[in-house]
Amino acid sequence: MASLEECEDFLWENNGDYEKISEYLKNHPNIIRLENDSGGTLIFGAAISGEWASCAALIKHGAKVDPVDKEDSYTPLMHASFGGHAEVVELLLKNGANPNHANSNEDETPLTGAAHYGHTPVVETLIKYGAQIDKPCGFGITPLMYAIMGGNHKTIRALLEAGADPNKVSKHKDSVLEYAVRTGSPGIIKAIISSPRFVPLSAEKHGSLTKETSEICETVKQLINSGFQAGK
Repeated sequence: MASLEECEDFLWENNGDYEKISEYLKNHPNIIRLENDSGGTLIFGAAISGEWASCAALIKHGAKVDPVDKEDSYTPLMHASFGGHAEVVELLLKNGANPNHANSNEDETPLTGAAHYGHTPVVETLIKYGAQIDKPCGFGITPLMYAIMGGNHKTIRALLEAGADPNKVSKHKDSVLEYAVRTGSPGIIKAIISSPRFVPLSAEKHGSLTKETSEICETVKQLINSGFQAGK
């Protein structure tokens, strides 16, 4: 029987040729569930590389869609999402992958990773298939906060338009607005304060937040009152 490495090489060399890969898997059914030391199977490598044809053929021939590796609890969907492979992401989701699975290290989800790296089509697809739009990582950082940290304007807009809460606060008491201000980007700040759901913070309402937050809020109020305009 072929080794896992030999099978991975075959899939890589024939990437895109669904029929050839499918025939190979049909003739070698036992390789589909082979695991490496961390529990990774062939579908992990295909998802990481964005190999749609390989993923589709593996699923057709019985590969588990949502296995979890033993090292850090990542799934193929997480790898595809972090890598920006939108077509593979949709394929996995259509076949039952969990859009809200969190890893064991920082409770990251497919959506937090996609948002951080600015993969807007992936973000939109995950939300379409039920990803919890405000589900935070272990530090209380939401996908919107991750998108802001990455400076990803399109992703920020996509999340806000889909209903992301611009008033969330992380476990370290950092608000969405604070993340936006720290980027130094007028366009990102405008996107947050222009959201219909945005509520300017106040020291009275959010007494646990820092003095810096109150100063930011006062600045934002002045910007709003002055008809603040900024480019994207």
